Amino acid sequence: MSAFGNAGDIESTLNILNVLDELLSAGSDRRIHYMITKGGSQALLTALVKTARCFNPNYTVLLPLLHLLAKLGCRDPRIGMKAEDADAVLLTLNLLKQNPTHAKISAACLMVIRVYCSSVSAANLLGEHRGLDTVYRLIPPHTSRHYTPIKAAIDALAALLCTKANVRAAVSKGYVSGLLTLYQDWHRGDVGHAAIGIRLALLRCLHQVAHSAAGREAVLAHGGIRLLLQTTQACLSSPGTEALVEPSVQLMRSCQPKTPLPLRSDHSAYSFPLPGGEYPAAALGSTAVSSEEESEDEDNEDGSPESENKDFDDDLETDLNTLRSRPEPDRPREQLAQYSLFCPELTHDFQELESGSEPEESSSSSSTASSSSSSSSSDEEAFLLSCSPPPRPPPTCLRRDGRRMDREGAGSPSSSSSGSSPGSPDTAGEGPQVAQLEPRDFQSRGSICSSLSRGTKSKDRTKERTPHEGGSDGDGTGPEKVEEGEREREEERREEAHQSSLVERLLASHGVHVPHHDPQLYRAAAALTRSIPGFSILAFPDFWGHLPPPGLERMAPRGPAVQRQKVLEDIQRLFDNDVINQVVFDLEDTGPQCINDQPDTLRFFSKFESGNLRKAVKVRRYEYDLILNADANCSINTQWFYFEVSNMAADIPYRFNVINCEKTNSQFNYGMQPVLYSVREALDGRPHWVRTGTEICYFRNHFCPAQGRRGPTFYTLTFTVTFKHKEDVCYLAYHYPYTYSALQSHLQVLGRSVDPAKVFFRQQTLCSSLAGNPCPLVTITACPASRGWRDMHQLRNRPCLVLTARVHPSESNASWVMRGTLGFLCSRDPVAQSLREAFVFKIIPVLNPDGVVNGTHRCALNGEDLNRQWSRPSPVLSPTIYHAKGLLYYLNSIGRTPL
Repeated sequence: MSAFGNAGDIESTLNILNVLDELLSAGSDRRIHYMITKGGSQALLTALVKTARCFNPNYTVLLPLLHLLAKLGCRDPRIGMKAEDADAVLLTLNLLKQNPTHAKISAACLMVIRVYCSSVSAANLLGEHRGLDTVYRLIPPHTSRHYTPIKAAIDALAALLCTKANVRAAVSKGYVSGLLTLYQDWHRGDVGHAAIGIRLALLRCLHQVAHSAAGREAVLAHGGIRLLLQTTQACLSSPGTEALVEPSVQLMRSCQPKTPLPLRSDHSAYSFPLPGGEYPAAALGSTAVSSEEESEDEDNEDGSPESENKDFDDDLETDLNTLRSRPEPDRPREQLAQYSLFCPELTHDFQELESGSEPEESSSSSSTASSSSSSSSSDEEAFLLSCSPPPRPPPTCLRRDGRRMDREGAGSPSSSSSGSSPGSPDTAGEGPQVAQLEPRDFQSRGSICSSLSRGTKSKDRTKERTPHEGGSDGDGTGPEKVEEGEREREEERREEAHQSSLVERLLASHGVHVPHHDPQLYRAAAALTRSIPGFSILAFPDFWGHLPPPGLERMAPRGPAVQRQKVLEDIQRLFDNDVINQVVFDLEDTGPQCINDQPDTLRFFSKFESGNLRKAVKVRRYEYDLILNADANCSINTQWFYFEVSNMAADIPYRFNVINCEKTNSQFNYGMQPVLYSVREALDGRPHWVRTGTEICYFRNHFCPAQGRRGPTFYTLTFTVTFKHKEDVCYLAYHYPYTYSALQSHLQVLGRSVDPAKVFFRQQTLCSSLAGNPCPLVTITACPASRGWRDMHQLRNRPCLVLTARVHPSESNASWVMRGTLGFLCSRDPVAQSLREAFVFKIIPVLNPDGVVNGTHRCALNGEDLNRQWSRPSPVLSPTIYHAKGLLYYLNSIGRTPL
């Protein structure tokens, strides 16, 4: 470099440039970076300016100098700014303008201009001095000559289009249409695929243009998506052009117009009034932003980092000093005494160990009755009253029969059977109705929902004709109409009794013994479960039960280019004439327009516990777009799905597209499959949830929120299902569902199955959720061998283990792990017995009952993620977290800190 600076003749300068070029061409990039650190870029720029400013520049020196500068500039991130400081930017542009027809010199100048554009200011400077026009005019239509300068010109143009000012200029001058025409011409003329590099460079130019909203609109307006789709399909059928497919697909996805979700509102279809009239912060969302008000900075992004990933932990503490310090309690120590009632093993006197009498079985516990049970029960009732949420309007808490419930669980005043006990078989309207599923009826009717809905509809008609409580004669209600209402209620009771007998016969003839599951217990538990919409129908898999998979299930193999194929099929919708776009199911609309009576159209249903499907749209004959419901009281968190589908044909591949998922990636891309439950298979003795689906992939789509605000970027989960039976009734879910009612019935079954002389099993209610669903707390340990001092002392000093699950409702796998844990701890296994003798287990199987019931993905009814409320939980809005934390505080205060 020293010799280069001091060279006085042309021959010495050329020799030094050749030596430097050989040194930098061999070996790794380490030599180039070393030369940059020693001021090589500045020295070459200075030599360029000095040589080019001569009256008659010597191109024999300029040509190797430009080549060496281009090679060095590719590795120097500050080359653009250095060129501006040396006044070399415009000088290089002038050299290009002076030699547009000289292939070698123009190619060298274009390569240097390309590296200059690593600086935005240098690129804008070139654009202001008509550099964009100069470079664009150097790109000819298809030719078989001078590929090197043509590709250098296209690469330089792509580099110039890195700035918004240059993109705006290119759009306004019509260069987008010209680039599309050039790409089409080179695609048609390049029969031998010798100019793949030039075609890729043209695609890079279009990619740069598509970074702005104006550029995307220009590509769309000039038929760019149709052109790219045609050329891509041609490339797929032509070997040797695979490299063009991926950038073409990505460009089409970028330019595909945003389509709002076909919803009335982005907010959830389920809303719940919070105590005190508080409105959840998550429901507020972001304000609407029109396309005119969006900044171009936003145009360059698919979404903000917050919207790209909803599962990041935004409350992780990294300060070690903060982590070491013990946080201050969030409540006075005096309030912790109320949690003593959740340690019944400390107060139980085990009198039955002396008497040897059989314990009296109760609904809340299978442990032995004692003299302290009544006082403990009253203490628990007093605690529940103290921690219950404030009263809310009764219409939001409904029973499974569709009637409104008050906080005490009483039925509607207009119901003549409101005084009957919940779940009793002779009570009209108690609990969800179960379908008449005789196999001969199954084929003719096709859907379990139709038969289940008939009782609800008759109930609605009865309510319309029944006088309201406190009505006067002036409202048109006479004795005749009262008698008519009584007769209709009597007919309704007879019909429900008839259906119950049919269900009993069906269970007797087709039922399969499912361990730890009782359909009637499940129905009784579901009747007491409170939901926002007031579910009146049971999903068949939850009622009937299901057996574990017959064997281990392997990850599903994924064929090559499945995702690309599905993306191209979605883009093809813009130009196909066979797109139907017919709404066939709408959770919010029960009008006649959503009643699906077409024989070749699937029927959908999701109005049952843990169900989630907001809308289904028939796109093509065998393809459906599915839209999930956001979490209650907010407009985000859409991932969990669970719905019924019926009226299918056998051996026909149906494609399902869940189009408003929010996760940026999914295990569905790596072998995971949805699960399917077939009612036909269950009636034939095979009640299994099975993994199903082919051509499964997960990718970003072109949908946006319904109200046009910048919200989450949506993703599509697409899978194809081929149903085995004609007119079957099937259920599809994200993962094996596990409902709140299933937990409640399972706890009852467990309580009855344990040996009370060996297992201390006590189920209590930690607190009530916002909707009034009990949050169960289970205590499991071993009964002492006797009432002797030593055995009782060992019991009272056993360490505690606290287990919790299901804080996120969509994580149903956590409930299955908890179900297995509960079953094992209550079993006769010697290891389980050893664990019971060594520990006291405090188990909260579900921390978010309302979310599980209403089919939400992540939040509770307050619109907040409960797993982010542990620091300062609200006793009103997050009661389960508040009291679970209170229990942990109490155990710590009495010296029984959980392990």
